[in-house]
Amino acid sequence: QRQMCIRDRFPNPATNSNFRISAATEFEYTITDLQGKEISKGFSSQQIALVQLPESAPRSVYSVLLKNSNGTITVKRIVKA
Repeated sequence: QRQMCIRDRFPNPATNSNFRISAATEFEYTITDLQGKEISKGFSSQQIALVQLPESAPRSVYSVLLKNSNGTITVKRIVKA
């Protein structure tokens, strides 16, 4: 069984609300705040997703849940506005 392979999550910490997620295959992502509230979600049919959090998203730590046919992985991301 192959595992989810994340190539990069840059930058971390992010200096603004934009960052890039790169994986070995297409994937879906869900971003939540520390309370578990969903902030953003999407799907990338490419191997790279350019993610932009809403302008109202405060400086914080967010969980990024990535899922594809090989599995699921959660990473933490710090956003500095």
